[in-house]
Amino acid sequence: MKPVYMRQSYMGTISELKNLEHHFALMAAKGWMIDKIGHFSHRYRAVEPCEKRFFVDLLPQITAFDYPENEDAQHYRRICEESGWAFVTSNVRLHVFCADGDIPAPTPIHTDNRIQAEVYLKICRKYELFSYIFPLLLIGLTFYLNLSNLGFEVFLSNTTLFVILGLILFLPGYLWIIAYLLVWYRRVRKSAKQDLPMPVVGYRLSRVRMNMFMTGVYAYFVIMLAGIVLEISRGFSAVLLLPIAMTLASVGIGLWLRRQINTKRRRRSDNIKLVIAVTVVAAVVCVGGVVFTISQMITTFPNLASVKSLNGRPVITLKDIGVNTPPTGADTVVLGSVAVPVRYRYIEMRLLQGEPPAAVTTEVYRSVSRALTRGLYNSQAEWFERTRSHSLAENIYLSSDEAALWGADKGIVIINDASTDLLLMKDKTILSLNLHYKDMDLDAVKQVVRNLWDGVLTTCAPQTDLVSSNLLVFD
Repeated sequence: MKPVYMRQSYMGTISELKNLEHHFALMAAKGWMIDKIGHFSHRYRAVEPCEKRFFVDLLPQITAFDYPENEDAQHYRRICEESGWAFVTSNVRLHVFCADGDIPAPTPIHTDNRIQAEVYLKICRKYELFSYIFPLLLIGLTFYLNLSNLGFEVFLSNTTLFVILGLILFLPGYLWIIAYLLVWYRRVRKSAKQDLPMPVVGYRLSRVRMNMFMTGVYAYFVIMLAGIVLEISRGFSAVLLLPIAMTLASVGIGLWLRRQINTKRRRRSDNIKLVIAVTVVAAVVCVGGVVFTISQMITTFPNLASVKSLNGRPVITLKDIGVNTPPTGADTVVLGSVAVPVRYRYIEMRLLQGEPPAAVTTEVYRSVSRALTRGLYNSQAEWFERTRSHSLAENIYLSSDEAALWGADKGIVIINDASTDLLLMKDKTILSLNLHYKDMDLDAVKQVVRNLWDGVLTTCAPQTDLVSSNLLVFD
């Protein structure tokens, strides 16, 4: 008869290993015998319900670079079997043994509290503290960079926005795990110093903590995937290919290295050299891929032969500011996110010998709420003034009446001899305009901008066909 298996997710720390003894016994009583343990899941085999006693222990001599079935592991298993324990399964350092529950308890393997505590402390320091605390520092840096450097601009990208939302759901369980691990580590150090038994970790609270952590992990990856899918569906960007490919390649390389290590062909030192060599090669390939991608984007950008259609999206053209000759170049970028469903930019330029240069840029943003629009406006106003104003320009913060002349509720205008830059806000919509032409009639431009507002507010409802392109054409 073909065996029946069941899997359970598991993301516990070293502090919860002894609780596995109780959990495996409960599962055996329900008819599920532990069959295989992995890094993130356990596999159970269907059996007749039985009463079993389990022993879960760590073998510190085995490292990530050792063949798991080496002589140390075989010798350790023989010692346990001679004490009355039957070997069930293992995963690198973690070993599981069992005995019938209706017979006297087998001889304890560990009789020295100090030695047992020091083993757990060593493995915790070597493998768990860094692996839990370093990602927390990385997450903190990510939040800091995104929130301090981008501010409200995080709402402009589905990927960034969904990653941050996923982290918010992930962090509570993750922080609880780290805090408990640090408390447990301090208690075990006390046990080692005073020769006390290992501290007992409550089974029920441990399961709650682990399940909360696992839920956060799954929620993070599901939400992050949803953000990437939305980013691609609203307009695939080739820039996304690189991190996705690097992530998949990292997983594949890791699995391949694990298979290479899980053989008797190499010693520990040879496995370490192999991992270092593969890591260096992978890093060089990744850096080369980044450089190649950027160089391709730079070299191919001016030579693309078509322009993405505006699909009725209102913009300002060179003709609107008094330039009657056709443009020599045009660029359209259409983006959007769930928080800012309307976002597009259009550029027209004329670069002809013997004539003054002319260019117009129209950027339109419409968010889902007025509060978010105000945040985006204030954030862009700081950037707008910092990057576009200079000593020769007249920088004007518009009053309500002055903004009304441009069709807006609020705005900034930067005027110099050859160009006018505007940042305007009305209701849930923001216009960012750059009009570069020496012979512009400012009063006529005001009428053009008011007409643009009429078109934007009436035709730019949230769209389902927001796609991304970054295409430039020259005569």
